[in-house]
Amino acid sequence: YIYTAFHFRFAAFVTKGTYMRGLSDKTVLVTGGTGLIGGATCVRLAEEGARVVVASRSYEKAEEWCSAHQNAGTLTALALDVSSAEGIAAAFDRLRADNLHPTILVATAIDTRWHATPFERLDYEHFAGIGRADVAGNFLVARRLVDDLRDDESASIVLFSSIYGSAGVEHSIYPEGMMHSPVHYSATKAAVQGVTRWLAGYWGARGIRVNAIVSGGVRDENRQGDEFVERYNRRAMLGRMGYPREIASAAAFLASDDASYITGTCLDVEGGLLAW
Repeated sequence: YIYTAFHFRFAAFVTKGTYMRGLSDKTVLVTGGTGLIGGATCVRLAEEGARVVVASRSYEKAEEWCSAHQNAGTLTALALDVSSAEGIAAAFDRLRADNLHPTILVATAIDTRWHATPFERLDYEHFAGIGRADVAGNFLVARRLVDDLRDDESASIVLFSSIYGSAGVEHSIYPEGMMHSPVHYSATKAAVQGVTRWLAGYWGARGIRVNAIVSGGVRDENRQGDEFVERYNRRAMLGRMGYPREIASAAAFLASDDASYITGTCLDVEGGLLAW
């Protein structure tokens, strides 16, 4: 009887799909929510029972994405351009009007429009442009979220860095004709780690946790050819690139109460590539 009762309780727990503490019924804002990693993170958080606000520069894109993934859970589309102070203010006004009060932020937004420029043609604007969204923009979103907290509320903030913010780019893994991960991307992702540690110290006494995911290469069949994937795989201890859902799982963990004593951490999720 005891085994049977436990079995049914465990089955109900698994069927509900919630595994991590402190996510169910929380409102989570995900910037870059329709992207490869952002989208996987939205799905994972929704499956955990969170109310997920899927933010994108284009409201239509966010709405279309939410419609396509409505079986995951509670998803709400939001127009949010993190590179614009006015856009951030308008987005939070919209959240307030819709009675949505996020206490968790997962900031995956980055403006990839600045990536596809040859090294020889990079200028001031390329560095400023990529940092406007990924560093300044996500920081301003985080600060606004914290400013809107009640005195008795805490928060969890998850930013996104990269292995190329922690180590140099191995240029030999890129086949001829494939653009290398650019220098201003590395600079930006290193900056995210600095912002993470600074904010964790600044807000720690309020119970606000700030962490970052240091993501390794993620498989994207639309952008990566077989030769690049094979070369990359030889660099990772696990012998492969990551999958979006694996990065999303780490983000959900850091966002959850299961990580309640973790802050100021830049968590490597990269299959051992940085551990050699």
